[in-house]
Amino acid sequence: MNRFSLLLALAVTSSLPLMATTPTLALAEGHVNFLKRTGPSDDVYTTNPSPSTVSFMNSYWTRLITFSGYWDQGNKLSWYANAWSYLDSYAIYTNPANTLYAPLVTGHPDWILHDANGNPLYVNYDCSNGTCSQYAANLTDPAGFRAWWISQAQTLFSQAPPFRGIFIDDVNLDLSRVSDGYGNPVTPVDPTTGTLMTNAAWRQYFADFMTQVRAALPGVELVHNSIWFWDWSDPAIQRQIQQADWINLERGVNDGGLTGGTGAWSLYRLLSFIDFVHSYGKGVVLDAESALPFTDLAREYSVACYLLISTGKDMVGDNTQTPSTWWGGFDTDLGSALGARYV
Repeated sequence: MNRFSLLLALAVTSSLPLMATTPTLALAEGHVNFLKRTGPSDDVYTTNPSPSTVSFMNSYWTRLITFSGYWDQGNKLSWYANAWSYLDSYAIYTNPANTLYAPLVTGHPDWILHDANGNPLYVNYDCSNGTCSQYAANLTDPAGFRAWWISQAQTLFSQAPPFRGIFIDDVNLDLSRVSDGYGNPVTPVDPTTGTLMTNAAWRQYFADFMTQVRAALPGVELVHNSIWFWDWSDPAIQRQIQQADWINLERGVNDGGLTGGTGAWSLYRLLSFIDFVHSYGKGVVLDAESALPFTDLAREYSVACYLLISTGKDMVGDNTQTPSTWWGGFDTDLGSALGARYV
């Protein structure tokens, strides 16, 4: 039965209750596992969905990225249980109206990184006029911000039904992503030494944090949105990868910075990184957020590359896809691979 026949059949049985299924990741390498990243434009489908919409999402969206403040409303987890809740790894939001983070800013100023002059530092994102939307958290103390973050994450799994996992953003094992209020990289003071923090120390703190998260959330699916082009031989980066179930590649293979050849920014090296992640038994997501213009040609290229690297656990995303606008290439299923990827 094709997708349109399925939707037609479901439309005439609209009295069916909203039921969640629990689809598993396909074991065949040639099956496309699709990841949906939701946003406000998807509310028309997710706020009060019809049975056919619920069936479509559970049939075609292997996993879904959302926000707990929205997906907790209306008992959405009862009809789509394979949801990952978004959490940023080291952001303390600067908006004083944020009731969750504002008490941290006033009550725990030591949980914010500072420069040598005592100025607060930020996650390099959404910066203008000398400030950014997120302070950079101090990750040095396992009993400080790290413990608080974990306590917040655990609430996602104490409810019934729970989320399936966490999409952890900004797993940035490089100090260049800590900045002043204008987005300029600034080296923070290491609170444990009182001297400027080294990049090696930052990587160790971050890997320690992700290890702490993994230990505190056994059985929870963890996705790290991290950077692929650092030095994979670094033991801290290797340890960070081992704490995740998936590594998200934010722009996938449609990143405009990728080149041919075998250099540092080449598609060849990106696929080699994916091989490295696979060597630890982990999966990758070829995400398409902030990708090149969304076209069927770009989607075809993304799926083609996915089929080169897929182990059956990997996923491919496109945040423009909805139950009403669905590209048929994501239905691809070539079965089991005949061999490993080769040049």
